[in-house]
Amino acid sequence: MRELERVESPIEYRLAIHDPWSRALSTALLRRYELQPYRYRGQRRTTLMVRVTKSFVDETLWPEFLEADRVLRGSLGSGRPAPPR
Repeated sequence: MRELERVESPIEYRLAIHDPWSRALSTALLRRYELQPYRYRGQRRTTLMVRVTKSFVDETLWPEFLEADRVLRGSLGSGRPAPPR
């Protein structure tokens, strides 16, 4: 990740994820890669901001999120329990 930042400068991404389970998953993935999600004052709970390189999002973060979210939705099924806080 740090190597990519030397070649490519990080940009600010805005993620709007309305499902609480998917939002918790995305926060966990960001923290796994030592990225700190944040919100600006006045932004809703569904919005996450993160500064990261475009290639990292395209090649690693987003495909991993989509796969994990698909597995999460399949395991929770239609009877979803309360989301984590």
